[in-house]
Amino acid sequence: RIFFKSHAKELVYEYPVNKKKIAQIEGDHILFDGQPKSPVSSRTTDEKEMQLVSDERYIFLQNSVRAVDAAVDVTKSRKDGDERMKLIKSVYWDKTRTLYGAALNIPISERQAQRWNTEFLEIISKRMGWV
Repeated sequence: RIFFKSHAKELVYEYPVNKKKIAQIEGDHILFDGQPKSPVSSRTTDEKEMQLVSDERYIFLQNSVRAVDAAVDVTKSRKDGDERMKLIKSVYWDKTRTLYGAALNIPISERQAQRWNTEFLEIISKRMGWV
């Protein structure tokens, strides 16, 4: 469970950057190394392998963003959703507070902050198929 929690945390931290990467890929139709895509028939074997890696990475980015989006949607739908999202935003995206600091700011107990954080990460882990 700790293993999945740490991976889910990574996805939450990377969420804003991953959303930008997806937008760039979809907008520019480029590979991750910045090279324009070429027709499949004109690619070398190395280019095809590189494209496969890029496609797999793109799919992973999409899945990870969708998992975080789902966690955000579920969290926002709760009666205390605004406070929960304030916690997530300040810890993971703004990076202005620790979990304890965010709990004091809301204000809730540190234990409640841990529960909210764990619930958020479990939604992501389930959406990613890790649990």
